[in-house]
Amino acid sequence: MEDNKKKDSRIQKTSEQKTGTGSGRFSGATENKNRRKVNYSGGYAEKNEDNYFLLLVGAVLTILPLIVRATKYDPKLSGFDWFSATTEILDVFLIHKYWVFIIIIASMVLCLGMSYFNGKRKFNFEPIFIPLGIYFITCLLSTIFSEYSSFGWNGIYEQFESVFCLAGYCVLVYFVYTYVRGQRDIHTLINFLAYGALIIGLLGTFQGMKMDLFRSDFGKNLLASAKVPAQMLDFSFEEGRTYATLYNPNYVGVYATLVVPIFTVLVIYTKKMWDRVLYGLVVLTTLISMFAAQFKAGIVSLAMVGVIILVLLRKTIIKKWFITIPVVIGIIGVFILVDTVNGHNYSKNIANAFKIEKLQEKALSAIETKENNIEIVYNNQKYYFSATDVVNEDGTISYSDHKVVKEDGSEVEVYLAEDQSRFLLRDENLQTFSIYNASSVNGFVINIEGKDWCFIKREDGYKYYNRYGKEAVIETAETALFDGYEDLASKRGFIWGRTIPLLKNYLLLGSGADTFSIVFPQHDYVALYNNGYEGQLISKPHCLYLQVAVQTGVLSLLALLVFYGMYFVQCIRLYSKGTFDNYLSVVGVSVFVGTIGYMVSSITNDSSITVAPVFWAIMGIGVTVNAMVKSERAD
Repeated sequence: MEDNKKKDSRIQKTSEQKTGTGSGRFSGATENKNRRKVNYSGGYAEKNEDNYFLLLVGAVLTILPLIVRATKYDPKLSGFDWFSATTEILDVFLIHKYWVFIIIIASMVLCLGMSYFNGKRKFNFEPIFIPLGIYFITCLLSTIFSEYSSFGWNGIYEQFESVFCLAGYCVLVYFVYTYVRGQRDIHTLINFLAYGALIIGLLGTFQGMKMDLFRSDFGKNLLASAKVPAQMLDFSFEEGRTYATLYNPNYVGVYATLVVPIFTVLVIYTKKMWDRVLYGLVVLTTLISMFAAQFKAGIVSLAMVGVIILVLLRKTIIKKWFITIPVVIGIIGVFILVDTVNGHNYSKNIANAFKIEKLQEKALSAIETKENNIEIVYNNQKYYFSATDVVNEDGTISYSDHKVVKEDGSEVEVYLAEDQSRFLLRDENLQTFSIYNASSVNGFVINIEGKDWCFIKREDGYKYYNRYGKEAVIETAETALFDGYEDLASKRGFIWGRTIPLLKNYLLLGSGADTFSIVFPQHDYVALYNNGYEGQLISKPHCLYLQVAVQTGVLSLLALLVFYGMYFVQCIRLYSKGTFDNYLSVVGVSVFVGTIGYMVSSITNDSSITVAPVFWAIMGIGVTVNAMVKSERAD
């Protein structure tokens, strides 16, 4: 009798495993008694009602990256001396994406709230959400206590990644985890991603072949609005370089390092012909787009991901060599084709990017505007320039008695040139210098190596008259790590070297969401000039990790790294054995390698409203699938 009870118990347990009705949030990969677990065959045997909540996630994966619409807006930066006085800026790729994302996130919060109060959805918790919650809180607090919180709430020029976006990323992860009910839902979301990626890939492919839809009259009319007619639209990127709908070629590359690994893995495993064709086209067109975007970091990112794929999928790669070898050959062929069409620019840029050479020190290394003089460091010698200002009868100001003193106190002779147009300096080290009055701005110019530096004297000290016609101070920024290597990673070394010293100010809380351009040392005009940034505004650090550390704090960065680190370790434990015999494990490992690609490429690229929402939606899928796989294996 007792033996029969034990036998019945074993039968009941086996039955529960087959039907997926064991314990836990994702028991047997499902939580609905009507669903049944199936081995991966490219199809789905689950019979369940449509999950309309997925439409919100699908909008993030498919529609959001494609949104483009021309508009004009006030950047509200005219009060800063390092920005122009303009109150009207043209935008095509960012603002409308931003507002659509905010609407989607608000809808998600509403759905979560209604489900909670109606008791229709049980809210579950995973330990991985603890660091994500800390990231959420630090983002919010950094913006609340920011000196420039208005930009944190509303977004800023060239970024539009406000605190609502940052918080929205966290909401997005939890929304996917809460409302995805099984592998049928996962398949739906993966295909949402595939359709969006294919459209972006096709647009990028045609751009790479110099057939840019948005440069045509039809394309311009698609982008045009009441505020911005079609004839006002123009694009600064050279023909043949891909930007798709993602604002910048670099973001096309970041998108590719996220998407290509995912669908490369899925192509290897899928048996459903339509999926295989769809995923294959995504890989092909996205790779062409990345190559045409000349995204050099993509080669490094995909190479690292490729090694990880080889390790994790070693059994399948060997078994399905007839698929993997043609894929590798195809990728190489696509690279050669696109590089040849674009005059080998990509291969040349890659070669240059990996050259690490210390730059020759510039003769002009610093200028600082002081109360009583202008301090100039030239050939490692310090000089102090000053002048006497005289108000003329017509109200203009002229300068005389130009005085130049060395650091040791000796005075440099200043004399009038033969043509009487300017003053010269009798000093062997300052032979490239000349001084002349600029009556048009009531200032005077110090010309150094052919470059005019215009100054004006005020009661509180000397001011630099910058390219925007504004008076500003010139300061020398603190640097770290990259002195002499400012050209590293396409001049990112310059930005990184001046961003790292800022971190000591933001250990607990950052400067606030979307405030990097405000706290970056924009007044180091000499360094900007010496490194080719004179005509540009440094609006981002070109590194997600520095961006997070400055804007929402080092603590926030640590929380983000712990969140991803927990996911990473979880994936290694689940997928390192290289056995993928069902759909969930295949998606789990594909999402894992895709996120690695994104995290690696983010070393040289910042977070953007164009790509980051897609990454966070995929992270939601990854966390959810891992929970399903763990529950499945526990049963």
